[in-house]
Amino acid sequence: FPPQAHPPQSASMAGVDLASISVGSAGHATRECRPCAFARSSSGCKFGTDCHFCHIVEEHPESVRVRPCKGKRERLKRQMDAIEKAVAEDPDLLTSGKL
Repeated sequence: FPPQAHPPQSASMAGVDLASISVGSAGHATRECRPCAFARSSSGCKFGTDCHFCHIVEEHPESVRVRPCKGKRERLKRQMDAIEKAVAEDPDLLTSGKL
């Protein structure tokens, strides 16, 4: 990193591996950064330290989204389709509590 690209040091960054920090981590101490969705993935972030998103993901738990597997998404879609079809055939199902 050039000296200006280093994120500011703070107590919240204690124990963080500086080699894994990206350019986008610069605003981390003031919570002005956005987390990288790929930093902790199995393949990792392809931009590495040049990434414009924060690689200190463990401190962004509220923004880490876990996507359900494809099988679960397809199963839920089939269930919703069945519910929509049943309600289209009998609109009273919604108020009768039979769903």
